[in-house]
Amino acid sequence: MTTSRLQIGLVASLLVNALMIGAFGGGLAVLSHRGGWHRPPHRHPGPIQTAGHALKPADRARFRAAMLAVIRDNRDLIRDARLRRQQAGALFVRPDFDRAAIAALLARARRDRAELLAKLDNAALRFAATLPRGERRKLARGLAEHGELQRRGGRFAPPPGGNFAPPPPQGGNSVAPKG
Repeated sequence: MTTSRLQIGLVASLLVNALMIGAFGGGLAVLSHRGGWHRPPHRHPGPIQTAGHALKPADRARFRAAMLAVIRDNRDLIRDARLRRQQAGALFVRPDFDRAAIAALLARARRDRAELLAKLDNAALRFAATLPRGERRKLARGLAEHGELQRRGGRFAPPPGGNFAPPPPQGGNSVAPKG
């Protein structure tokens, strides 16, 4: 073997070794940053979880745990709603467009979502009942900014420095009963 071929082989070997060391080091850096192999990727908290951001740290942790417990206990419901939306999407692009089947799948997915939101609302109400009035005000403000109330226009949210106003009366009769 000539010295030039030996030098080329040595340089190629050094490059491959440097690449392997870099890949190994990078993998270790990523794992140490993430906390291990089996840690799920970071997910941003949902709106209902973010609603408790202004609470005291202990209350914030309890609120988040309560919301996550509802989500964890209803994974099947969440999965079923997602599956129905995916099925509706698959039916949507088929040559034989079945409007009734798609509408039924989407309606069921909406009912599942409404059921989950009702459970989250109830858990938030149970949690709010344990808070002092000042913390409830912070939670109400957070729900108005980040939760379902924000999507509904925040109409039940307290004004920035004001009192919590009751919702307007529902239905056609706006006259208060005499008493």
